[in-house]
Amino acid sequence: LNYIDFAMFAGGFSAISAEIILIIGFQIIYGYVFQMLGIIITMFMIGLALGTYLISKKINSNLKNFIIVQFLISLYFVILPFFLFFIKNYCFNELIINLLFIINTLSISTIIGLEFSISTKLRTGTILLRAANLYSSDMFGSAIGALIISAILIPLIGTTYVCFIIAIINIISILFCVLREK
Repeated sequence: LNYIDFAMFAGGFSAISAEIILIIGFQIIYGYVFQMLGIIITMFMIGLALGTYLISKKINSNLKNFIIVQFLISLYFVILPFFLFFIKNYCFNELIINLLFIINTLSISTIIGLEFSISTKLRTGTILLRAANLYSSDMFGSAIGALIISAILIPLIGTTYVCFIIAIINIISILFCVLREK
């Protein structure tokens, strides 16, 4: 198993988990989610495109930046439960809550877009092989994440512990990257 592929698996797992947790968090705060669902998904797609754009224009695609991106994903999931707690308990303005959810969604999706773009530059092989391996790792991680997070982990242990588990998975992918390069 290539460490880049594992990191993309972790990225796909993290991406779908973030979407699910944000949607559930919004549902918990407001009691409804349908009005915001389309906005969360749209912002997620915009963030992915933004992350890809930043790589092509502003950020070098090297292992150091890849590890930084993986760390940012881990950090995001450590902060996410506190974000949701703050919004639920201390933020009462509907416009501000909506903006915070949009910013939060854009943040994680931009980071995931960065991860995917950097990984395409780090992975070896033909363009077709790189795309196939990375996309399949990402989709496999997303599928496993959607199933495990929504059907098993959130009902059993709650969103806070799920966030910490996702952070640990991304830290493990950082360790794989560091160990494979040595």
